[in-house]
Order: sequence, then C-alpha cells, then structure tokens
Amino acid sequence: MKSMFIGLLLLLVGLGWSDEVVNSFDAPDIGITGLAWGNGSLWAVSSATNMVYELDPSDGDILSFFPVSVVAGHEITGLAFHNTILYVGEDLPGTGSSAYIYKYSTLGVYQGHIPLVC
Repeated sequence: MKSMFIGLLLLLVGLGWSDEVVNSFDAPDIGITGLAWGNGSLWAVSSATNMVYELDPSDGDILSFFPVSVVAGHEITGLAFHNTILYVGEDLPGTGSSAYIYKYSTLGVYQGHIPLVC
C-alpha cells in the first residue's frame, strides 16, 4: 500500500509540476513586494511607489493600475486576492508590532482595513 501511494504521488508530481519556465517579462515597476492571481490577471504591488498593477499574464502588459495609501513611515509587504478584493499588507519596518491590511476593489476603490496586532 505504501509503495502504491508513493508511486501515485510521484506520478502526480511528474504530471503537475515542472521546472520549465512558462513565461517571463519585466516587472511593471521597481520594488515589487507582492504578487497575486485573480480574475484571470496577475497583480503586482510596489513598495517603492505604492502602486498596484493589473498585468496581462500572457505578456506582462499593464491593464490597469492605481495608488494605495499606507500609514506614514510604513512599507507595503505583500499582496493577496480573494473574492474580487485585493489585500495589501503593510507594516512599520523594524518594529514587527504595527501593521495593517488594506482592502481594495479591483478598480482601486478603498474597502477598509484590518489592524494587525503582533
């Protein structure tokens, strides 16, 4: 039974995972600190410019972009996508105790924030 499980696992890994690069393109901005997939697009966020970019996954063309606001002195640390909402994570560098997650629609409309207490 154990060898059958290992064989099935190896088959699934062989079929589903590859070290082949499917596509590559230049980043839309400097300081990209987060990527997310949603609504058929690749999303990127820059901590250098506080911009979110919607990218065409086939060629990297910018489909849309919008600015995000963070607390003064804080830095964008990541990006996630769920149910048509983009979640932009940020924190105060070096403290590990002051952070927020900002919610934005795919059109860049602010939807609120969640404070994180560490």
